[in-house]
Formats: sequence, structure tokens, C-alpha cells
Amino acid sequence: MKIIKSLLFCFLIISSCSNPKSDYKNVTSNIEDINFYKLIEVINHDDITKINLSIPNFLNQVTPPNEKTIFQYTYFEDKSGYMISMDRLISRNTQKLSDKEYVDLTNKWFTTDLNSDLSEIEKILPPTMKNVKVVQFEGNLIINDKYFLKRVSYYNDQSLVGTILEDVNCTEFHFVTLHNKKKYSLNIVYWGDDKDISSLIGLFNTIGGSVKFE
Repeated sequence: MKIIKSLLFCFLIISSCSNPKSDYKNVTSNIEDINFYKLIEVINHDDITKINLSIPNFLNQVTPPNEKTIFQYTYFEDKSGYMISMDRLISRNTQKLSDKEYVDLTNKWFTTDLNSDLSEIEKILPPTMKNVKVVQFEGNLIINDKYFLKRVSYYNDQSLVGTILEDVNCTEFHFVTLHNKKKYSLNIVYWGDDKDISSLIGLFNTIGGSVKFE
């Protein structure tokens, strides 16, 4: 399978819902897990917003590929590697909704319009994602007092044909929230054929659970 430095799917919002607080899971990372994975805190800025995140200390910050990407950290060795990036989007929906409203609306769309069927999400992801398999979608998360969506998937990236990463597996954890009328997407990706999702769960969830907006 192949990889992507992807701009991720902006979830369609169709209907509304209101979930009780008990329906949400607080997955904020604790200091013990951050220390276990030897993560270091990095700080980036988007206009007036400060974004804190804990990442592996072997990653290197690189120039973002486009103006939509706020930051990007990578590490590559032979046919494997990691990437952590954050993208932003301003749209009519982001102007109208709070983070909780956005999460509730998207979760309602998934459970009612898609009947909680992960394969239906696969059908509407970008066409460059081939042989995509969505293995998890959660629309009820809280990280550092903000509401989040999470999608976990693996796939091939057609845009990498002819590169050293052609046919290399891509595993992606994708976290989404709203802040200051913008949608922020945190993308945590592993390229390689030597690991499966189960071996990345703890590390990637700890990274995602460390994100904080100020």
C-alpha cells in the first residue's frame, strides 16, 4: 500500500443532535503516558491561537507544503517514516458552530445518515486514497476541554506512484475540532509495512490526546 501527506476529508454536516455530557469520553493524555513514549512538547501559532502538542523527539520540523498547513514534523528512514501535521479550514459551517455543535452534528450524520457504517465513510474520502479501510470513527471525544472527532484508517496513495514510498502501507489517525471559527485537523501518519494499527494505537492516541489550543 502507499502513503499520503493528505488533506483530509471535511465531514458533511446534515442534521443536528445534542448529546448528554455522559456520552463523551475524555481522552486527554496524562503525563505518565507522555513520559512513557518520551514525547516532547512543541508550540506552534496560527494567528492569535497557540497550539501545544507532544510529539516524538526524533521528528524534525519541515516547511509546511501549503498555506493551509500550520505545521509539519517528519522522520523518514528507508521505506518507513512518520508525519505529524495540522491543517486549518475556514468555511460557512466553522463560522456558525462551536466545537461541540460541530462534533454533535457530524456524529449525528454518521449514526443516522450512514447508519454507523464505516464503509460509507470510505466511499466519500478523497479519490487519491485507494484501497482505503476505515477501522474507527469516534464523534464523542474531549481533549483538554475541547470536543473532537477521530478517524483511523489505512490506505494506498496513488500520488506516490514512482517514489520510494510506492506500495508502502499508510496508517493514519485524524483528529478534528473547531476553534476560533476555524476547523483544525491533526494528522498523525505512519508509513511502513512493519507495523499494524495495534502497534501504533498507544503512541498515536497519546500524541492526539496532548493537543491543546490557547
